[in-house]
Amino acid sequence: MKGWRLGSKIILPTPGHSPCSVSLLWPEKKALFISDTDWVCNPVFIYSSLRDSISTLKMMKELNEASNVDLLLPAHGQVKEGGGEVLAHLDSYIRRLDVIRSGVLSAYHSCGEEPPKPATGKRPAKAFLPRFGKIGHFWGNK
Repeated sequence: MKGWRLGSKIILPTPGHSPCSVSLLWPEKKALFISDTDWVCNPVFIYSSLRDSISTLKMMKELNEASNVDLLLPAHGQVKEGGGEVLAHLDSYIRRLDVIRSGVLSAYHSCGEEPPKPATGKRPAKAFLPRFGKIGHFWGNK
């Protein structure tokens, strides 16, 4: 598992909502603070990724199945408590995102198109930003 120690806690990279999203694992409490990982509107940003979101949720599921997480604490929504409730929530969210991803891929293929390549994690070029209004300010562009 990749991550950074912060005392007895571990900061985990959990991309999907954004490329730089992180979560905090508190092993002693079997608690995982997941920020926006399971937010109902994921993925939301230009450089969000369904693939990364699904991968992150599967990693969280593995932590739960290894009895490392019994408490899931999202930035939005209800706290999930107990291994079974955490697992059911993660499974449900993974299935939801799989359905969305399959639908998007089917739409591309039905038009004879190939889906765009996955995001590189780099910020978009300035020329790309004006179509999205003030989003350029998010990256410090004027």
